[in-house]
Amino acid sequence: MKFAKGDIMLYEEKLLKLFKKHIILTRRTVVDKIGCSYDSLGRFLKKHGYYSSCNKNGSYYIMSETCSFNETGLFFYNDIMFSKYKTLRKSVYNFVEKSESGITTVELIEIFGTSSKTQLSNLFRSKDISRQAFDGTFYYFSADNETGLLQRESRNIKQNKAKKQTPLKEELPPLQSIIAILTVIVIRTGVNTKQIREKLKKKGLNISTSEIKSVLDYYDIYQKKN
Repeated sequence: MKFAKGDIMLYEEKLLKLFKKHIILTRRTVVDKIGCSYDSLGRFLKKHGYYSSCNKNGSYYIMSETCSFNETGLFFYNDIMFSKYKTLRKSVYNFVEKSESGITTVELIEIFGTSSKTQLSNLFRSKDISRQAFDGTFYYFSADNETGLLQRESRNIKQNKAKKQTPLKEELPPLQSIIAILTVIVIRTGVNTKQIREKLKKKGLNISTSEIKSVLDYYDIYQKKN
């Protein structure tokens, strides 16, 4: 649809007034309010500068001059996210690139407030980022050899530090013994290791106090002092 110059100015004036009244608006609302087509709206918005939401199917718009990004390049209006990187894919890529020691899917959800699994998978498949598992969790890193190496080294240091700070739990007894110990606890809560051992002995099970304690520690079960 082609507009006369005067019509264009009228639509643009309506558009700017509308966004002065409302910080964010949906595409459908703007079209209905100013009475133009979606294609025309796109041209008007592009001319004056805007951002579309990275979540909510990109259906929310905000004018560039209104969008005040934080230090990470994001702006939130309630649960609606906008990014200086424009799209969720580009935002994910930049957060991976700038991470000190890699980043996980869960960490990105906490940052964005929305899942980015699809974007991560696509970026990994296209070799724009790399990934590696640490203790069963995938961390995503830069595909750049030098940057990725530094991120992995930092991740290794953090993982090793965390392991040293975590007290090692005693080796657990066989599964049959674990079940027997837990059965006694279920029947009589609040018993201590000595009482549990005596109960088990009556059942013909010779399980040491240290083995009982390891099970209680492993399952974080409260025990009375002997």
